[in-house]
Amino acid sequence: MQASVRELKNNLSKYLRLIREGEVLVITSHNKPVARLQATVSPPQELPNIPGVDWRVGKPDFSSRAPRPKIKGKTLADTVLENRR
Repeated sequence: MQASVRELKNNLSKYLRLIREGEVLVITSHNKPVARLQATVSPPQELPNIPGVDWRVGKPDFSSRAPRPKIKGKTLADTVLENRR
């Protein structure tokens, strides 16, 4: 399946739905192919259990305001500034 850049912009939701269903879309500009869109590979069903890693999909939730880790020694910003001198 192929679509022009203009057609893709005007019907993005429609094409994304088709791509999710397995279609491959060739995008054309002035009747010449310039890109190909296809669905990404889905993550494996069984993800490793790593302490401190949350595998849920979506935007991160920063509302909890978890305490920041303590940094020993110089910060990266201090090191960069020091090396610039």
